[in-house]
Amino acid sequence: MKVIQDSRQPKSPNHSSAGPLLKSVVTIGNFDGVHIGHRELLRQLLQKSRSVDAPSVVLTFDPHPIQVLYPEKHHASLFDRDDQVTEFEKMGVDYLFIQPFSRELSQMSPETFLNDIIIKPLSPKALIVGHDFSFGANRSGSFELLKKYSQDWNFDLTYVPPFQREGQTVSSSLVREKVKNGEMESANQLLGREFYLKGIVIKGAQRGRTIGFPTVNIAPHVGVVPHSGVYATQILIEGKTLPSVTNIGFNPTFQDDRKIQEINVKIETHILNFKNDLYGQKISILFHKRLREEKKFASIDQLKSQISKDVESAREFFKLN
Repeated sequence: MKVIQDSRQPKSPNHSSAGPLLKSVVTIGNFDGVHIGHRELLRQLLQKSRSVDAPSVVLTFDPHPIQVLYPEKHHASLFDRDDQVTEFEKMGVDYLFIQPFSRELSQMSPETFLNDIIIKPLSPKALIVGHDFSFGANRSGSFELLKKYSQDWNFDLTYVPPFQREGQTVSSSLVREKVKNGEMESANQLLGREFYLKGIVIKGAQRGRTIGFPTVNIAPHVGVVPHSGVYATQILIEGKTLPSVTNIGFNPTFQDDRKIQEINVKIETHILNFKNDLYGQKISILFHKRLREEKKFASIDQLKSQISKDVESAREFFKLN
């Protein structure tokens, strides 16, 4: 898959001019999380690409439009850009165009947006759009308007209806809500894979090793973090997965209640049957199931006893799954 910045000035990976595509099949969106609804859209993109013998193109935006137009909402993506690149590539997409998003771009008329961003550089033979797609200033470009343009510019247009799961429309915001509530099994069903946090292993307070349960600590790359609690997880490192238990929260047993709100949330993972030092290495933590809420214990012995139970609960989970 070729990744190109700005459809108006397409460049090949070696930065020489690639010129506009002679033909393509295009879909457009933010694709935050690349969830099962997105995958249905991409499936139809790839199917159409094969049927008309034209390369498949995903056009997305950076930064996310909400971050530019509504910065006060503090939008956080489910995963980083590398995740999108990996997932699109695995599915077989030919080109990923990452369009720089700005207020200027948001104020383009629908016709200018379609002509300058899609038609001229990509020469689409077909355009595949989802139910919530709109374009141009104030999102004024509707599907009905797009149908008219498809006739004027002679490209096929496909509408993909909302993708439903258990009576709900699958969306990035729904996945985000499930993750923030700690409903990892539901979130994973919507994603079609495990939600994960990725980061470099950093030094923590090192209390875990003093009580017999050493942990690895990360500062994640994205802002969407599961609800505080204890989770059955897996560590992904260098292509290998290792069963683990992860605590997200504030370590209340070791904190003054009055100061907990001043402490940044901590992500600490105990890897089962593993003793190697991982400081400085990049890992991913795959979340499977929330085992319990985070608690404050009256003594270290009570905490150790509960962690032992958590480890056994995780072992049982992975045995059954």
